[in-house]
Amino acid sequence: MDTPVEYVTTADGVRIAFARQGSGLPLVHMPPMPLRHLQLEAQLPDDRRWLERLGRGRMLVRFDPRGHGLSDRGTPPARLDDLVADLVAVVERTATAPVALFAALNTAPAAIAYAVAHPERVSHLLLWCASVRAADGVAPQLETLFGIADQDWELVTEAAAHVIRGWSGGAETRRYAAFLRECVTPDGLRALIAMTKETDVADLLPRVRTPTLVLHRRRTTWVDLERSRELASRIAGARLVVLEGEVIPPALGDSEAVVRVLDEFLGDRPVAPIVVLAAGAPTDDAFTLEGDYWTLAFGGTICRLRDSKGLRHIAELLRRPGEPIAATVLAVPDAGEGADRGDAGPALDRAAREQYRRRLDDLRDTLAEAERFADRGQADAAREEIAFLTQELAAGVGLGGRERRVGSAAERARLTVTKRIRDALARVEASHPALGRHLAGAIKTGQLCVYEPVDPVTWSF
Repeated sequence: MDTPVEYVTTADGVRIAFARQGSGLPLVHMPPMPLRHLQLEAQLPDDRRWLERLGRGRMLVRFDPRGHGLSDRGTPPARLDDLVADLVAVVERTATAPVALFAALNTAPAAIAYAVAHPERVSHLLLWCASVRAADGVAPQLETLFGIADQDWELVTEAAAHVIRGWSGGAETRRYAAFLRECVTPDGLRALIAMTKETDVADLLPRVRTPTLVLHRRRTTWVDLERSRELASRIAGARLVVLEGEVIPPALGDSEAVVRVLDEFLGDRPVAPIVVLAAGAPTDDAFTLEGDYWTLAFGGTICRLRDSKGLRHIAELLRRPGEPIAATVLAVPDAGEGADRGDAGPALDRAAREQYRRRLDDLRDTLAEAERFADRGQADAAREEIAFLTQELAAGVGLGGRERRVGSAAERARLTVTKRIRDALARVEASHPALGRHLAGAIKTGQLCVYEPVDPVTWSF
């Protein structure tokens, strides 16, 4: 993996070393600091295999943040904004399409801050053993060791190699210790630790709009599992996947399991979370609105989705299982109890049909652009709206192109409620596949809507 090293200059004048290899979806790899050296990390056998597997079928982008590896050493990061500036420069140079960010441990806050500041540039956010506080990404043993870096740098790095990789000694430990010494200087390390102690992105989490996957190994003691649970529970729609194992580097242990989950998430295929329950979250089946977000728990898995009218319609159906509810009743907050039940006129008048056709033209342009930039989320959304509008346009036109008239407000309610519920089911399916499948099979829409599960479910609200 001998990729050429390139340089880009940040807005504040720092030279950042980066490398890119392959083609396809851009994936920016952000290992924990101070373990950053473009050339040497690819010479470590386990890391080399990891990087080659991670980059299969996509463009892998790697970089050394300021103060590390081959980047400018004289300007170590003093604040989170410095790391975000490095990331901004690298992404602008390497990718025209939105990128996926894979950030481990103490680099997660920088990835989160970038995703919030530049949501249009990030397609996926993947966080490994992460926390809202960067200091949690530095094991207590390492902080103690790094505190005596000036006294015996070689001894400190050999002990750190043991903590990080779990090796008891020998040639591999010495080789990794030599790698650590090339990644950062003692002065740079002190600056990094000071910066991490000041970094906390808890306030940014509600503003994350990027599809997010949080991964953790169950038995690792470096970053407690509770930290990843906290992180996932505070990002809307985030999924938490807990894998077996105890070693902290994803390149060690069952690295193939890690990449398999990443491939599924980046490929927009359902990921089956093993653990998704945050501390204090409901353990039974729940459909609960908390502020602007719904907490949906089913079969031991939980997700959070932003509020919508479609989710409110579904909740009402779940509260009254087996009971048909008129679409006009579900839509009452919009239409009012005394809404006119007579002739509603044309299903689609001439102006409405023209608006539909113009919107379809816009959507086809959006779809073409999304496919050109491999933006699966936008492409799927465009296809879904095209299908719905095409169906509605056809339903509003009778034989010979004549206007089809709507018999009552019930028809308007049916169309509106059905569209909302379908949209909501698609969002549920994307974040919680098992619940999405259950609801899709149990909910019937029309002028009468009903929730009829094959096996009864006891919901809490």
